[in-house]
Amino acid sequence: MCISIVLAFWAAGLPSINNPSNRLAVDADRGIRNANLYFFSWGSLAVALMLSSSQYQSNYSLKSKLTTSFFLLSASSFVVFVNALDILDALKCKDRSGFQDFDDTTCNRTKFAMILGIICAILSLMVAGLSAVPIQGLVGILLLASWACGVSYITFGDGPGNELGNLYFATWISFILAMSIAATAGKLMLHDGAASGTTAAAGGADAEPANKNKKEEASSDDAEEEADEEAPEAK
Repeated sequence: MCISIVLAFWAAGLPSINNPSNRLAVDADRGIRNANLYFFSWGSLAVALMLSSSQYQSNYSLKSKLTTSFFLLSASSFVVFVNALDILDALKCKDRSGFQDFDDTTCNRTKFAMILGIICAILSLMVAGLSAVPIQGLVGILLLASWACGVSYITFGDGPGNELGNLYFATWISFILAMSIAATAGKLMLHDGAASGTTAAAGGADAEPANKNKKEEASSDDAEEEADEEAPEAK
């Protein structure tokens, strides 16, 4: 209960802390104004998310090692969506007057960031509660490919996240988390495959002596039957 309250507190407080009009953590140009307030507030939210994920896994007896990573990826993807939506509104892409520093490429990339963020946030949240590693691995590869494109379109060239700020950090964090998920899922699947192969080999090795013993017992029984049949004939 306390963890949920802390998470709700930071989730509600961060928008105000990072609101450019409040001039607390960021300035009017969305640049970092107070580095300590900026980084430690985001760090506090990340810790609250990890604690909530741990509590969720404990309550529902989930053993997947990817649950926390998916929760964090869902949160960072949602941050990309919210900031892209805010930038899209600030750019006034429908009314280009007075915004000569931005072209239609920036607007299109901002729309791409907004769509990518919300889709990845929902998909990551849906997969976070699963225990099937193969499904999580396939989704992780899909998310990795998506965020690889997202990094290039959002943070390079005329992308809306080409300067240090929420969108820049959230995009790169999403990419790193997706890469970590795909790598961890691949390692787990390889480990499970090797373990299954070892178990099968051990089972086959145990079966050979058992089959050999059965054959010996059958041969012994046949020999006894033949001896019993020859005994009356001898009499």
